[in-house]
Amino acid sequence: MEELKQLVKLLEEQGKGSGAALLNLADTTNLETKVYLLIKDQANLSEDEIIQQLYGDSNRNSAFRMLKSRVKRKLYNQLNFLDIESTITYSKSLVEEIKCNALLNEALILDNHEFIQLREKLAVQALKIAKTAELSSHIVRALEILRLNASFRNFDRKRFYELSDEIQKYRQLNAVEEEARDLYLKIMVEIRVGVKNRIDHAEFIIEGVNKLFSLWKHTNSSPIYSYYYVGKSAALEAFGSVEEHIKHLNDSAQLFYNGKISALYFFYQRNQFGLTYAYLKNKQFTEGFVVAEQLKKELDSTSINWFAHMENYFMLATHSRNYTKAKEILVEVLSNSKLKSNPIVAQDRWYLYYQFYILLTEKDLGFILTYKPLAITQDKNGYNVWYLILEFIQVLKSLDEELIARNVERLRKYVAKHFDAASDPRTRLFLKLLLIAGHEYSNAKTCRRKSRYLFQKLEQTPFAGDAYAEVEIIPYEHLWELILEAMPK
Repeated sequence: MEELKQLVKLLEEQGKGSGAALLNLADTTNLETKVYLLIKDQANLSEDEIIQQLYGDSNRNSAFRMLKSRVKRKLYNQLNFLDIESTITYSKSLVEEIKCNALLNEALILDNHEFIQLREKLAVQALKIAKTAELSSHIVRALEILRLNASFRNFDRKRFYELSDEIQKYRQLNAVEEEARDLYLKIMVEIRVGVKNRIDHAEFIIEGVNKLFSLWKHTNSSPIYSYYYVGKSAALEAFGSVEEHIKHLNDSAQLFYNGKISALYFFYQRNQFGLTYAYLKNKQFTEGFVVAEQLKKELDSTSINWFAHMENYFMLATHSRNYTKAKEILVEVLSNSKLKSNPIVAQDRWYLYYQFYILLTEKDLGFILTYKPLAITQDKNGYNVWYLILEFIQVLKSLDEELIARNVERLRKYVAKHFDAASDPRTRLFLKLLLIAGHEYSNAKTCRRKSRYLFQKLEQTPFAGDAYAEVEIIPYEHLWELILEAMPK
């Protein structure tokens, strides 16, 4: 009860205006509330339309600017009351950091001898969260508040020096973690800027990743391991080191199982998602199926993560020619009512997967997908290429000479414009094979003979790294077999 009395006293003495710091949504006559409700219920309204509805006069821009400023300030205040634990938007470590920050800020506000016990209580709560979440800078902040109390409020010499020693320890840890973070960000920017840049800075990237590992071994800090984990994963993906990436993912999972890494800094499901994808790229289909099936059971089938995982699972099935499993996955996904809640581009990909399944098996699963993908990006590489491939193969099957000729010319211009020697080599080779098929669509024997050299090059060319396309929906070799089989003998 004493705590409540102290807080009431503080708010009565210094809380002037705090009652007006938030929007009162119950008062629908208030202009601030009206702005909020108009934007919430009619998001497409223009600013002029909102002014007209608020004031009955579209010439009140000056008044609206001041109103808008007050509403924005109150909405920013209300960010402190978001339910951050009920959403996947925030990582677990960030949730703990936000909670810790709130407690420390409250403790700072109570910087008065009269409220020393409240201040101490909040600092202790923050310290507990900070240590559990391995937030070294927040640990230092909390300890400094407690040390200040020991020095200037409680005059406790023994506690003062104990806290001073602990502060020094965590300052040193924080310095190493800051060093690791700086190095991690440098590594990531060199990887992400572009292919040529990462090649030019390959030595720095590799040495940087090794340094991060050394810093983790020295400190056992979970935040540092998270920098090492992400940095090494990005580097291995960028340089196409799939086997080493698989080992890295499995080693990390083992450290997590053994309790060496905090769950706040290691996203196990994301690790297994990456492992499924890596097994797919490395054609380790048996291992991939084991991981994929287990992860599928752990994911919520209404979540976007589940749909993303099922894409990798589907491609494991098509690449291993397990079309029975591919059918099961398609039926499961296309029957899921939450598919329409996914981004349009993700829905478009499932359209492509379904159409390629029909192309391969000539079996219609009974789903009506009549729309054409609209959201797939029109870059030179990516899923738009697969849509182009799908259309071209369908045209070839028509045996319509005029239609095929038009599409051959269209494809020829597309390849010349977008696929130079530096492009994804496998896609470039396959598109050239399609051009041969377009010219020799009426004779499989001639087409096979003229395409032999390019096809052999395709077989010898590994999958492109992350700089180019995604993993192929269907391996180009399988598609080429299909095209030749469909041609007149």
